[in-house]
Amino acid sequence: MRSTPLMLAMVMLSCSSKTTIVDAGQAPAVPVKVSETLDVTLLPAGSFTAGSPVELRMRVKNSTGKPQKFCTYHTLFEGLRNDLFEVKRVDGSALEYRGMMAKRAPPDADDFITLAPGEARVSDAVDVSEGYAFTPGTFSVVFTGGSISGLPASKPLSLTVK
Repeated sequence: MRSTPLMLAMVMLSCSSKTTIVDAGQAPAVPVKVSETLDVTLLPAGSFTAGSPVELRMRVKNSTGKPQKFCTYHTLFEGLRNDLFEVKRVDGSALEYRGMMAKRAPPDADDFITLAPGEARVSDAVDVSEGYAFTPGTFSVVFTGGSISGLPASKPLSLTVK
């Protein structure tokens, strides 16, 4: 009888699923080498007003002669489910991330995008103000890269919120 709870715990731990669980946990521990062959660019999806959405798109381009792939986890290709950016005001003070933190199973083949040589892919517009509290002013936004996506950091995007 004493071993029943232990056996139940072992069975529960051995089961895994692909469902997304909102949690303050870390990304899955999957070793990912940051790509030096994919270029990441942030694109504004309009003008910005305080209290309104601050929508950005992410463009990933394969600048090589071979197919390259990246994981959509921790990118705008999956929406804003983690702290993806370094956002700073002109004075250098950072905006803290206050959005969701998704924890999930390791990625499978469906979670990767393969780009042919020279191909670029652009994400849908995503409201990043759901994770960062923009106020009127000018900001520098950098996709930090690395993590599970395997993408490099972007160059800074300067955006002004009126």
